[in-house]
Amino acid sequence: VVSLDYQAPLYLLSIKGGYDISDLDYRFGNIRSHTLTQQSYASISLKGFIGNKFSWQTGMNYDGFVRDFDDTTASVFYALHPEGPVDYADTVVRRPIIEGHAYVNYALSERTHLSAGLRTNVPVADQASFLSFQAALRQDLGLKHSFLLSAGRYHSFTIPGFFFRGTELLRADQLALDYSYKSNRLEWQAAIFAKDELGSQLNGEIPISRARIVGVEAFVQYILGRYVA
Repeated sequence: VVSLDYQAPLYLLSIKGGYDISDLDYRFGNIRSHTLTQQSYASISLKGFIGNKFSWQTGMNYDGFVRDFDDTTASVFYALHPEGPVDYADTVVRRPIIEGHAYVNYALSERTHLSAGLRTNVPVADQASFLSFQAALRQDLGLKHSFLLSAGRYHSFTIPGFFFRGTELLRADQLALDYSYKSNRLEWQAAIFAKDELGSQLNGEIPISRARIVGVEAFVQYILGRYVA
C-alpha cells in the first residue's frame, strides 16, 4: 500500500495505490480447488473547504480484480472417494471497476449537518452502468449524543467464489436511523434500518434475486482502564 497526501490551506490532495495477492487450496475426497486472487487498487481524490460551513470532495478510483480457479470436481456428485471419476476446469474471472464520486457537506448550524453524495462507474468489459446516491442529516444533542438519518441507493458487484463465478451488479435501497453516545469511558451505538436488495447472488448455496430486510444493530464499548476495553 502506498499513500501520498498534499495539504494546502484550502484543499487536500490524496493519491493511494495498493496490490494484494492470495493463494487458496481446498481438498476433499476427489475434489480439489486452487484459487489465485490478485487485486490492484488506485485512487486520487481532492477535498476542499469553503469557509467554516461547507466542504466538498471529488475523485476517481480503480479496482482491478482477477481470480483464477483451477478445479477438479467429481464427475458424479455422490462419488467423492479419492479414486472416483473427475472433471477438470480452469476459469479466469476479471472484474475491473472504474468509479468517480462527489460529496458535499454543509453545516446548517453548529449542531446540524446536511450531506449528500454521488458515485457512478465508467462501464468497461460489458459492465452495466449505475448511479449511487445518498443524503444524510446529522443532529448533535450536546457533546455526547447524536442522531444520523440517512437514505440512499447503493451498488456493488458480487465477488466470484466456488459456487458462483459471476460478477453481477447488486443494488440496495436503504433507509436508516443511527443513534450514538460517547463519554470518557462508555461508547454505544444503535441503529434501525430497512433495506431492499436486488440482484443475483448466493445466500450460502441458495440463489436469490431479491431480499427485503428490516433490522436493528447495536454496539457497546466500556473502557475499564488505559489499555483495557
